[in-house]
Amino acid sequence: MRKLGRLLLAREDTSRILDALEDIEEADLPAFIEAVPELVRHESALIRAETIEMIGVFGLRIFSDFVRGALADAHADVKAYALTSWYELMGRKAMPEIQSLTQDADEQVRAVALAVTFVETEDMAVLEEIRRLVTAEGCDYHVQYAVLHTWEHYLDLNTYPEVLDCLTAMRTSVCEESGIAQDLDGLFETFKDKDSSESGNRQS
Repeated sequence: MRKLGRLLLAREDTSRILDALEDIEEADLPAFIEAVPELVRHESALIRAETIEMIGVFGLRIFSDFVRGALADAHADVKAYALTSWYELMGRKAMPEIQSLTQDADEQVRAVALAVTFVETEDMAVLEEIRRLVTAEGCDYHVQYAVLHTWEHYLDLNTYPEVLDCLTAMRTSVCEESGIAQDLDGLFETFKDKDSSESGNRQS
């Protein structure tokens, strides 16, 4: 991970810095922490987003001001990652900022804010709003993935039939050949296999 500092100093290309960020482990945190102030100001939105995500993943509350600032980033990807990182760092205390972004102009940001809001509140009205968003004609797959990945991270989906119903509705609205269709089919198949296994265990 020491190479991250060298990559920044050398102004290496975005892909190499992203590769270094994606390989971060606990042992790499000192080098990452040192690099964060520059990374969160990087000209690449991808690098800013990945950095903000890692701050949340490792629970680095010393950088909470950076995450909060990223909620107002000009790029939707950065704002979306900042939403989940802010929730990771602050828990329920993050909800005022998160709920304010449920009205954001960008659909991806709005989708993540709504998905996290449902995780925290289990409000069925919020779930219905998400359903309308992800099943709308022409809905961008980034928006659908944002909801799916947020829920996969925070929820045991098999215990939320209403959420699975929403995801099923989303599946019927996407192209058969799309990546998200395949991901959803794999998810549903996993649940089917799990249910079959549990049923067999009970019978035995």
